Amino acid sequence: NLHDEEEEEEEEDAESFVSGCSDCPSMGPSGGTLTGRKGGEDQSLRSNSEIVLEASLLSWELCFPEGYIAQEYLVTSKLAEISSNLPGKVDSKDCSDMLNYLFKPANDEDGRSIFVRLLKARNGTVHFLHFWRAFADVTRMLGSATGGVLDSEPSKDTRGELLPQEVELARDTILRSLDEDDPTSPYLEQRLQMGKLIELVRSTASMSLAPDFWGAILETLGQGSADATLDWDELTAMIVAWLRDSASFASAPVGASFSAPCSEPEPERTESSSSRPSTSSRSAPRASVEQGLPVWVHIYDVSHEDNVHKLNKVLAHQRNPFKFGGVFHAGVEVNGLEWSFGMSCMESVPGISCSLPKEHSEHRYRQSVRLKDTRLSPEDVAALITDLIEEYPGDDYDLLRRNCCHFADDFVRRLGSGRLPGW
Repeated sequence: NLHDEEEEEEEEDAESFVSGCSDCPSMGPSGGTLTGRKGGEDQSLRSNSEIVLEASLLSWELCFPEGYIAQEYLVTSKLAEISSNLPGKVDSKDCSDMLNYLFKPANDEDGRSIFVRLLKARNGTVHFLHFWRAFADVTRMLGSATGGVLDSEPSKDTRGELLPQEVELARDTILRSLDEDDPTSPYLEQRLQMGKLIELVRSTASMSLAPDFWGAILETLGQGSADATLDWDELTAMIVAWLRDSASFASAPVGASFSAPCSEPEPERTESSSSRPSTSSRSAPRASVEQGLPVWVHIYDVSHEDNVHKLNKVLAHQRNPFKFGGVFHAGVEVNGLEWSFGMSCMESVPGISCSLPKEHSEHRYRQSVRLKDTRLSPEDVAALITDLIEEYPGDDYDLLRRNCCHFADDFVRRLGSGRLPGW
């Protein structure tokens, strides 16, 4: 029951957008330190860049956006509320004067405020990527004048502050390229070529204090075609998640190894017999034991709701080497069939079900993760599934303590294929 009521959705969407799926602990912790205000976490545990991102998302929701795009007139009608959300705002004359300077109409020929100019609206619309940058810029200006959040000395290690700032630098570099390429094109029509994106990220990586972090991102980006293109929404989801990633990387011990996991989407299957194990392979357990049977985890956005897909796209974007949870369904493919666990209120209907790989009817397929091959024979796999069916009755399903991800993790461990990805 995710955001069933429209009123609740307007109030909670910005917080759930950045906090991960706190109602689904089986997915693992969100990984980053950025959380919604409801959690009451200590803000000192977060980088300044994360604090600003959260505040910008909360302000963005005030503008009645349609996804990542809002009408310029709606944004400008909410300038007072947006200015009140700036982190580091204090009750002083200096702060008040600076807010007036940043948000009040200018006494010049243009007439627009500093903040509105920074939005770089196109054809009467504003994209969240421009909004986020403008919000960060005015927060930084306010901090410089009043000693606010972005002007204070960080209480954590330098890497914990500078790496998120590098992500913001990469965001600005990407935005500059898009604006220079075509500053008037509608957002929905402009795309950035993957090869160009890699080139822009490399420019940030060349000056980075954490080259391993950017190396992992470049490795993941390089797995696709250089001619592929990304739209504004895809770029935004990617950059937001990079900021989340940077918090996890910065909190790890110095010298820890970070590399992109094997989580690229599986190539499209065909319906030909060659795409699935043949009958002869099923009846040859000795060969299977020696060579191993492939094991895949197929990951879905829960249900077919667009809101769930958007949440997962930010928290666990496919092109990100590090991911931070979301609202997922998982199934395990072995020996050509996919097995998953769900609720059943009828004793005659088991909790474990079988389907063709990547084709669960109730959820939206997202991506696949290849695990280690199992050394079990097809007969041993069948025996294991029989045991699991007995151990996972449908009426034993619990959303928080015994769900599809618990089952999938248990299944792959018994196959000897490792564990589910932490996210």
